[in-house]
Amino acid sequence: MASTNTKTSLDTMFKYKVAKEVNNLVPSHAIIQKLVPKLSEAEKTGRSFKWPVALTLENGVTYGDDTAFAYNDDVAAVYDEIDLDSVPVVLKSRVALSAANRMANKESTFITSMSLRAGNMKESIMKRAEIECLYGKKGIATIGSVSDSSGTNTLTISDASWAPGIFGGLEGSLLEVRNSSGTKINTNADLVLSSVSVDNKQLVVTGNSTDTAALAQDHIIYFKGAYSNSMHGIDKQLTNTGSLFGIDAAAYDLWKANSVAVGGQLTMAKVLEGVAKCVAKGGLAEEAVLLLSSKTYEKLNSDMAALREYDKSYDPKQAESGFEGIRYRAQSGIIEVIAHPFVKEGEAFLLPKGSMKRIGAQDISFGFGDGEYFEKLEGSAGYQLLAQYDWCILIEKPARCCKYTGITN
Repeated sequence: MASTNTKTSLDTMFKYKVAKEVNNLVPSHAIIQKLVPKLSEAEKTGRSFKWPVALTLENGVTYGDDTAFAYNDDVAAVYDEIDLDSVPVVLKSRVALSAANRMANKESTFITSMSLRAGNMKESIMKRAEIECLYGKKGIATIGSVSDSSGTNTLTISDASWAPGIFGGLEGSLLEVRNSSGTKINTNADLVLSSVSVDNKQLVVTGNSTDTAALAQDHIIYFKGAYSNSMHGIDKQLTNTGSLFGIDAAAYDLWKANSVAVGGQLTMAKVLEGVAKCVAKGGLAEEAVLLLSSKTYEKLNSDMAALREYDKSYDPKQAESGFEGIRYRAQSGIIEVIAHPFVKEGEAFLLPKGSMKRIGAQDISFGFGDGEYFEKLEGSAGYQLLAQYDWCILIEKPARCCKYTGITN
């Protein structure tokens, strides 16, 4: 293959040698994306997505007697339409011209190099999508304390908002920080995530010294641009008390999720308290999942192990305790407990499996949708490979969901 035909060669080999292999790669952290069906052709949106919802019941009921009684006036149910847009999220990676020439001239080199790069890109963008499914427009962490030194800042994250899985592999990411009112703090330059200390729940960020000096406790960390342009994640939808997607939760209780203040370790009793609220208000009567942090899962595992009764399989020579998975049989059906590396340690989410939808125009994909994957860079000696998605998550029936807060481990 001639290196003068690099772009065509790269596109062709990527399509036939790499794309199919990489598309089979689904990272273990893409839990929500596995639970929610992919976009169907019928559901792919154009400008916006409209979905009808019933916000009240039909209430024109008449209690009759033995006479030819008259009907009461009808009291019609309130119906409305959700109106929402998804926005594109794009990940780009560059390939130097010299590397592209070598790959185009030798198929084995291309497959080895691009399978690694494309696989990493897919895992990266799926991770970003998974985080936004949970915390889009709510932020990925809250600052507990700050130690500033001339543009280099050590941020200790609050226990409740710490999710170590979010920050794995994100060194070099661009961040922004806002106060509780949404005002941006780093107005002079981007903040760059320099390093992560999981054991100490700390992030080291660099940036403009004026910006870093202004960071303070209770400020909220976002990915750059996510505050304005990310999807409304599960947390945002389950904590909404006002207008969202054109419907006011203050006016219609079925558009508002339930909540349980745990105030300590999460137990089976507290989980079932949330289930009871979802059944009573929203009519939950289907299988559901409980997404919680890995740390909370182990505490709940211990709680279940303490309740475990040993049967005839008990062997006094080899004790075994704990569970690989936890499933509750609740009044609404089976509740599957899932440890999610991106869920913050102070909270958990109960979600019906059948009430989550993926809405948008494009599932995660490479290239431009026309058989071309690589783009020649203007003014630079290289090529650009893009991965993208354009969808958001929708909780159709918030009243069947519950957020647990105040969990301590």
